[in-house]
Amino acid sequence: MANTTITIYPQYNNNKITSINCGTSSPKLGGTIDISSYPNLTTFICIGNDITSLSGYNTNSNLKNLQFGRNKISGQIPSLTKLNSLEQFECHENQLTGSIPSLSGLNNLEVFYCQENQLTGSIPSLSGLSNLRYFSCQENQLTGSIPSLSANKLLNNFQCQNQLGTTKLTGSIPSLSGLIDLLVFFCNNNQLTGSIPSLSKLSNLRRFYCHANQLTGSIPSLSGLNELIDFYCYTNQLTGFDGGSVPNILGNFQAQNNQLTSTAVDAILSAFDATTRTTGTRILSLQTVNSAPSYTGGVTTVSAGNLFTTLGTTVTAACNNHNHPNGSLVTITGLQSVFTGTFAISSINANQFRYTVTTNSPTLVTGTGTATMRRTTNANDGFRSYQNLALVTRLGGFPWNININFP
Repeated sequence: MANTTITIYPQYNNNKITSINCGTSSPKLGGTIDISSYPNLTTFICIGNDITSLSGYNTNSNLKNLQFGRNKISGQIPSLTKLNSLEQFECHENQLTGSIPSLSGLNNLEVFYCQENQLTGSIPSLSGLSNLRYFSCQENQLTGSIPSLSANKLLNNFQCQNQLGTTKLTGSIPSLSGLIDLLVFFCNNNQLTGSIPSLSKLSNLRRFYCHANQLTGSIPSLSGLNELIDFYCYTNQLTGFDGGSVPNILGNFQAQNNQLTSTAVDAILSAFDATTRTTGTRILSLQTVNSAPSYTGGVTTVSAGNLFTTLGTTVTAACNNHNHPNGSLVTITGLQSVFTGTFAISSINANQFRYTVTTNSPTLVTGTGTATMRRTTNANDGFRSYQNLALVTRLGGFPWNININFP
C-alpha cells in the first residue's frame, strides 16, 4: 500500500501555527517534510511513520519539542545551535549518519534521544546542560570516551551501550558523584577500561549496566542503594568486592566471567545471604572464570544413593560412620532433587540420620546416584551462603537462581 502525503494550508497564515502532530495512519505518512514556513512552531511530532526527510527546523528559536523517531530519515542532524529554546529532541530509530552535533548553548535541553541510528564520531560535551535529564545515544557506531557528567546534576537516565555497533567507546566511566537523581546508567558492550566509580551517593539508582567491557579493580559497595534492582558487571576483569550490604530489592546481580577471588566471592555470597528479600524472581550469577568460594563445606562424606529413602517429608539416611553431629547443617548433592539441599539433621546415631524436606512423598522413594554430604559449620562462610541462597524454601518460597563455580 502506498504511503500518504499531506500538505498543510493554514486558514489564516503560518504564524498562527504553534504545534504540529502528524499522528499515525494506515498507510503511513511518507515523503518529505519542511517546517521552515512555521516560524512560531514550538512543537513538532512525527513518530512511527515513513518520512524520509525532515528539514527547516534548525533555525527556529521557538522550538521546544521536536520528535521524529521511528521514521526512515537519512542524512545528518543539522546544527542545533540556534535552537536555544529546545527542551526535547528525539530522532531515534532512523537512518541518520554523520555525528551528533554540538549541544553547546542548549541550556534548556532536558531530553536528547538519538539511539539506533548509524551515527559516528564521539559523544559531544554535555557541560553547561544543567537541565539535562535523559541522554541516550545507544546502538550507533560512536567512538571516543564518555564525556564528563559532573555538570548534569539533574541527570536521571544515561545510556551509551553498544551491542549492535562494530565500533566501541573507549576511556573510563566518568565520576557519577553528585548525580543524586540518577536512575539508570548503561555503558555496556564497549571497550571501557579503568574501574567502576563509587556509587555510594546514588541513593535513587535502579539499574547499572557496565558488562562486556575491560574494567578492572573491584565491584564497588552497593550499600545504601536501596532502589537498586539490576546490577550487571559480567565479562570484565574485576577481581574484588568492596563489601557492605546489598539492598534486599536487588533481584538481578550478574558478575560472571570476571576474575573474582575466593575472598570476593565469599563476601558477595555472604552479603546476599544477609538480605531479607522475600518476593520476586532473583538471579545471582558468579560462575565462569571467577574463583569458587574458599570454604569447602567442612567434613565431607560420600554414600550410595540407595541408602537414602523418603516417605512423607522425612528422609532417612542409613550411612555408616557419617561423622555428622546431631543438629548440624549438612549440604547434600548428587541425588534426586527431593533429597538435595542444606538441612539440619536429627534423630541421629553413628550410622543413621534424618532430615525434613518440603516435598511430600506419599510412597517410599529411594535415592539414586551418589550422595555427597558436606557439613557446614559457619553460617557466614561462602559455601554456606551459596547453599542457603539456593534453597527453594528460602524466605517465603522465592528462590534465588544461583550460578556459581562449585567448590
